[in-house]
Amino acid sequence: IYNHPRTRFVADFVGQINLLPGDACVIGVRPEQLSLHGPAETPPPGLNALRGRIVSRMFAGSIIKILVDVGTAQPLIVDSHPNEAAAIPGDAVIVAWDPRHAVVLND
Repeated sequence: IYNHPRTRFVADFVGQINLLPGDACVIGVRPEQLSLHGPAETPPPGLNALRGRIVSRMFAGSIIKILVDVGTAQPLIVDSHPNEAAAIPGDAVIVAWDPRHAVVLND
């Protein structure tokens, strides 16, 4: 259920999920499946990517929750290890994910 929810309700009920508008559907990607890259970097081939800007960083125990404005209704949440989370609010970044980790969600 966690990795392959079928509805938005279930996806959100069992944990945080980022919602991205798709063609006549909504795509969900879990925060731990997203990675951050510098604005001049090219993410590895085969990954989906969106350009954005860091809005905030929040320490949450063993992870840093990074909110990134990519032009959607809500900022994307990226879970990052504290040693890898060097970006600061205002920084331009690229958010990338493997399409195999995205799910199409029904209402």
